[in-house]
Amino acid sequence: MLERGRMLTLLGPSGCGKTTLLRMLAGLTIPDSGLVLIGGRSMVGVPLHKRNMGMVFQSYALFPHLNVVRNIAFGLEVRGLSDTARRRRVGDMIDLMHLGGLEHRRVSDLSGGQRQRVALARALAIEPDILLLDEPLANLDIKLRGIMRDEIRTLQRRLGITSVFVTHDQEEALSIADVVAVMSGGHIRQIGTPVEIYDRPSCRFVASFIGRGNFLSARYFAPLCADVDGLGRMPLPDNIRPWNGTGTLFVRPHHIHLGAPQAGAYSCTARVEDIVYAGDRYIITTQAGQQRLCVEQPAPLPAGISIGQDIPLSWLPRDTRFVWEDGT
Repeated sequence: MLERGRMLTLLGPSGCGKTTLLRMLAGLTIPDSGLVLIGGRSMVGVPLHKRNMGMVFQSYALFPHLNVVRNIAFGLEVRGLSDTARRRRVGDMIDLMHLGGLEHRRVSDLSGGQRQRVALARALAIEPDILLLDEPLANLDIKLRGIMRDEIRTLQRRLGITSVFVTHDQEEALSIADVVAVMSGGHIRQIGTPVEIYDRPSCRFVASFIGRGNFLSARYFAPLCADVDGLGRMPLPDNIRPWNGTGTLFVRPHHIHLGAPQAGAYSCTARVEDIVYAGDRYIITTQAGQQRLCVEQPAPLPAGISIGQDIPLSWLPRDTRFVWEDGT
């Protein structure tokens, strides 16, 4: 259940069902079973135009032959608002979306960012109960995408409008949402806050889809200890319960420390196989026994680390997670 005024992000790879779920909320696709409840009211049989939802499509779905004002006013005209009320509402949207001076320009003559603002203005003009956004930033370049993402989030918080945002971009999902639902194969694999999704993934799919990770095949040996293939005995955090047979442990690359280990940390020696510069950090691929470990090290890189060198690695038990295999 999504609380009023919050933003939910539906995140997952192409074809996982994100847009289908969004279309079910909007009334564009009829579910085979289950209920869609809005404010405790079932939407079964309620047509699209009576759900009072604003929707922004990936393609924006603007009318190229109409100018900015006419595009924004379209939903208001359909609802039969008076000319006075319609002009006032369109003027408010022009101011809100910083479209002043573009009122009479055709959308075909606008930039990508301006078209996105017009699409948002049209969706918000009808004062929807819920705002639905289907990958609205996918067609923008990387820099403009970041700017518009921040603007959407700021606007959503200021207006306090309940929103559902579809994306396949994990960084976008984590930065814009109050709640993230990670999907695959038509199922929601995990739902939670961005911090919960990133730091405490529920299964291997979520752990691998969100950010980078190291997966270690291990057998439970004793309380707070596991046997890891090729790495020997590894201490575990006290919140990991025993498991039967072979399980999967998971460590984020930025939790792995280069150099002398901290007290109580697991440590091993690994050979550097590759070093990639990523601006604010280095991504180092290493081989430790049978395990390939990815390490993220903030720039600058410590002196003396090079490909082919053996280096000490360590991480604290608290940074080790147990993840279920997909479908478990």
